[in-house]
Amino acid sequence: MNRGKRSPQPGDQLTIWIDPGAPRTVNVAPGPPPPPAPDGIDGARSVGAPNRGRIKDAVQLPDSPLYTRGFDRWLWGSSHTIRALHAAIADFRHQSGFAGEIVIGSMSLRRGGRFAPHRSHQSGRDVDIRLPLLPALPLTAFPNADEIDWPAAWELVRALVRTGEIEVIFLEGPLQRRLYQAALWEGATPDQLREIIAWPNRKGHEGALVRHSRGHDGHIHVRFRCGPDEPRCRPRRRDPEATWLASAPHSPDPPR
Repeated sequence: MNRGKRSPQPGDQLTIWIDPGAPRTVNVAPGPPPPPAPDGIDGARSVGAPNRGRIKDAVQLPDSPLYTRGFDRWLWGSSHTIRALHAAIADFRHQSGFAGEIVIGSMSLRRGGRFAPHRSHQSGRDVDIRLPLLPALPLTAFPNADEIDWPAAWELVRALVRTGEIEVIFLEGPLQRRLYQAALWEGATPDQLREIIAWPNRKGHEGALVRHSRGHDGHIHVRFRCGPDEPRCRPRRRDPEATWLASAPHSPDPPR
């Protein structure tokens, strides 16, 4: 028995505090219409495999208000990859209304080939995108899991998949749980996520689109498919079907 304390009685006035949680940055209102595709990015082709390849006539990721660019010399790719990346981020901004910063880090060197310390990033189809952070936090390449805006991260992954041009996305296994939970909150179902995120069904779901790879904790590593005009490009494996993401209508409201 707690001395000096009593149970609430009829007529008592109560003060209730509700934790507001993290601020919502997505699916509150639509963003601006997607801008047109950038000019001057035609003619670059991926040759070989991501871990043993090169780029023919590489093009550099252009400046855009859609994203923040990393170092110039790390931002070369194939035309197909840059076109699909630009379209995905434009769609993400428009559909989700996210206005925070999206940072594009490593892609490939100008001629492709070995790019230390990466084991891939050789053929112009790999892109490192930093995970979006919650508002008011300083930009960092190594955030902890509680600093990441997981609903925004999910909507970014969803927009990438809607392109139909993604071969694989790497994210450390323990962080996939947070991405999975955010996807459920934003309206996805476990059946829809089964072939998209490896967690929690790792065994038997090695072909899921989002897969574990150690060291991918502050960013996602996105690998785009070979383009239709790249006969010498070599994909590693076929990615799973995910047509539901391409066709599902956008819902601005989270499930209740």
